[in-house]
Amino acid sequence: MLDQSKKFPLLIVVRHGQTDFNLQKRFQGHLPVSLNETGQMQAARSGALLGNVVGPLIEYGAVLGNILTSDLLRATETAEILSSVVRKQSDLDLNFVTDPNLREYHNGELAGMTLKEHEELRSGVFQEYLDEFDREPDEARFPGKGSESKNMVASRVLPLLNDILLKNEPKIHSLPEYGAENWKQAVERNPFSSAVSHFRIENVEVHVWCTHGGILETLFELLNADRRGNHSYIRNGDLVLLAPLLRYPLLPEGHAKGKGSEYPFPGTLFPGAFSRRHGCDIAWRIVRHYQVT
Repeated sequence: MLDQSKKFPLLIVVRHGQTDFNLQKRFQGHLPVSLNETGQMQAARSGALLGNVVGPLIEYGAVLGNILTSDLLRATETAEILSSVVRKQSDLDLNFVTDPNLREYHNGELAGMTLKEHEELRSGVFQEYLDEFDREPDEARFPGKGSESKNMVASRVLPLLNDILLKNEPKIHSLPEYGAENWKQAVERNPFSSAVSHFRIENVEVHVWCTHGGILETLFELLNADRRGNHSYIRNGDLVLLAPLLRYPLLPEGHAKGKGSEYPFPGTLFPGAFSRRHGCDIAWRIVRHYQVT
């Protein structure tokens, strides 16, 4: 039974709708790029999905938590459409608050350009970045002033994530507490193992973030979320519902480190080195990935 003095967090993340820059494969970074017509339709579909998820949760007694959007134009336009559709559909007000910590990666001198255009202007520079990424993937930065590494982005996303967890401190079981020897058993015994069972969980707090593709990639790595199968890529307008699955026990001393290594429980996914370095010891489950395209 969950501690009724605490809330069990659900996190819903939405990727902004399509822009012309997406179609043209241009780096957008922090540029003020608007949604195109397709992006507006995607946001409307996402809003309908969001209402179908959040509305019943509220009816079952859930409360709203942090309703945030990146302050970049394409995200705020998406959030406005989401809010409007949900209000019409379920008479629920989602008042998105802008937060610059959910901004996309700063792309440095690539912002507004395609890779081909940048190569013609600065031949070989992007390859130097790729070489650096191979050596230090968490520290590599796009060429140009103001660009950000994965570690830099994680440092601004983590406080938002920690605010959800530290405020609620939900009872998140470790593998032994589930009586589970492997990841599959833990998933089956977690109350969110079913895509619809979240409607039967008491004391839920729902958080909604509207953000960008690059941020979602980094966020899912921090969350130790299983990205196999259909979850491997989040498209414009897609909506993903996540819930804490389990807390990893401490690594035994001398255990081999590295992405893809087996944890000391048979068949269990090893928490990524990146998430560990940032103090993230909780694995979140992708309960449902709603695709709008």
